[in-house]
Amino acid sequence: MDNYKIVDGWKYVQHDGSLDIKRASDYVTVSNTVFTLHDKTILIGHSDSNDAEDTGKLRVTFHNNLFTRIVQRTPRVRFGNVHLFNNIFDNDIDDPIYKYQYSFGIGKNSRTLSEFNFFRVKGWTEHCGMFKEFGGSYLSDVDSTFNRLPSDDEWGMDRPPSDLNSCGFNSSFEMPPYDYFPQQGMTEELEYSIRNSVGNIFDYRILV
Repeated sequence: MDNYKIVDGWKYVQHDGSLDIKRASDYVTVSNTVFTLHDKTILIGHSDSNDAEDTGKLRVTFHNNLFTRIVQRTPRVRFGNVHLFNNIFDNDIDDPIYKYQYSFGIGKNSRTLSEFNFFRVKGWTEHCGMFKEFGGSYLSDVDSTFNRLPSDDEWGMDRPPSDLNSCGFNSSFEMPPYDYFPQQGMTEELEYSIRNSVGNIFDYRILV
């Protein structure tokens, strides 16, 4: 799934289900996509009782995506092995409609590996609030940053990256079964590149 813009801002459809990956779906990649104006955004694994079907499946990768003005579930995981790298999470706890609650929901028998992601949560100084436990225990992070922004950002805090593994989760993880080459460290240039590469940026007339 590549180069989509997923937005459900109308009052009666903004609550639940921008993207559901469930019922033994496997080897899914979501890239260069913008998710915006939504509450419960991404669900990986739909039920704690679906272990017979989902165990060993739900292997999902997210990279180079933008999550902005989102309340929660980016993603909320059960059973899956989820890998996220070079994503931007740009949210605000005082947004007039989409008041941020958390990013990763760590659910039953799931493993989440986060690498070189960029978390901007306006109004927060405590990074552990970005992760919510729903019966799961495995979350590992490699060199993501929290509210450490390009120097020209008017409200950013010039601080070193947070140790995102210090939030009470088991940080052991399995290496993804593929080669990948993440950009290491958020810079102004990388943020600009991601923001200008996400969404439906192609003219269909060029593609046909």
